[in-house]
Amino acid sequence: MSKRQKSLAIAPVSGGRRQILVRNLVVPMTIGFFGHERDRVQPVLVGLRLTVEDTPIRDGDLDSVVNYVALVDEIRRLSLNKTIKLAETLAEHIVDICLKDRRVLTACVRVEKPHAIHDVEAAGVEVERSRKQRTRKND
Repeated sequence: MSKRQKSLAIAPVSGGRRQILVRNLVVPMTIGFFGHERDRVQPVLVGLRLTVEDTPIRDGDLDSVVNYVALVDEIRRLSLNKTIKLAETLAEHIVDICLKDRRVLTACVRVEKPHAIHDVEAAGVEVERSRKQRTRKND
């Protein structure tokens, strides 16, 4: 690359949106309403679908995009620091983490417990929240 060339900048589509996806993040944690669930660590599957405005991105510049690695790290830290009873509560905490980045317009979070019910692949919840909803909630 010559000195005059800069890293590739990809222009946004006017009025467009971008989806950030994280699928089936395995988070070992203590979660559950019932006592037998809270006396052991169990895997929880987390999925994210974040809608962001289609702003210009600069290849090689993580500050120009929502950093899903940083989000995953923060979700993992959350799981280490809390015992949570309901999957719904965990999903709401994760939504709050995602919406801290002002570029995220909506966050759809899925939380599934693979071992929650015998003969069921997984049980869980999916929560979708927008920045507008969160702003009103915090007013």
